[in-house]
Amino acid sequence: MSIKKYLLNINLSEPSYIKPKINIKNLEGQAYGFCEAARGSLIHKVIAKEGKIEKYDIITPTVWNLGTRCKNYLSPAEKAVIGLNDKLKAEMVVRSFDVCSVCTSH
Repeated sequence: MSIKKYLLNINLSEPSYIKPKINIKNLEGQAYGFCEAARGSLIHKVIAKEGKIEKYDIITPTVWNLGTRCKNYLSPAEKAVIGLNDKLKAEMVVRSFDVCSVCTSH
């Protein structure tokens, strides 16, 4: 089914919120979510206590692509700029690894 058909099937008179059948204040636990996004691996971790989010962590593809660890373990983008003698070329290479880095690597 095309996106247009999906959009046309949306019933705007339906409620956008459905109250849970259980008391969420009693919910506790942790969950992990992993997916391969267009830019790379995406990881979510959430810890809930008494129905509220206590801690939420996310590792984005930008961290994998650009994140600095140490001189012994360079990120893919760091390895790609080794030997470049032009700042503009280095910026272009870094930006090519991750669309989100375009706005953050000036």
